Amino acid sequence: MATCKDCLSHDVCGKCKTLAITADNSIKAEYRNDVEKHCDSFKDEKHHLKVPCVVGDTLYWATNSGFIHKLTVTYVDIKLRKEETEFDCWAVFDLDGRPCQMAVIPSKIGEIYFFNLEDAQKVLKERESRNEM
Repeated sequence: MATCKDCLSHDVCGKCKTLAITADNSIKAEYRNDVEKHCDSFKDEKHHLKVPCVVGDTLYWATNSGFIHKLTVTYVDIKLRKEETEFDCWAVFDLDGRPCQMAVIPSKIGEIYFFNLEDAQKVLKERESRNEM
């Protein structure tokens, strides 16, 4: 049975507080355990995909050669399989005045691809201090 914590909007909704607590501050068990039956705003989180990036996102690619390229995500390809969900994120960037397209490996976001420039610069400095470039 679903609870408010299973809802996609749990962190911002606030309805679980009004549904679960009665006037005498006791918790109604049916709302706590069967919230999908009692809350018209409930959206089960397990029925939604969390994509690693979306179209228009800016990523910074910290290359092994010590450069940082600014990428713009142009499309996200989602492959649904019984065992797993696979994402391919495609981005464009400028390389010496030429537009280039590349696949961004979602599992490498936070390792070689970053959502902000400062994190990419920090990783390059760390690599340099460890003589990895």
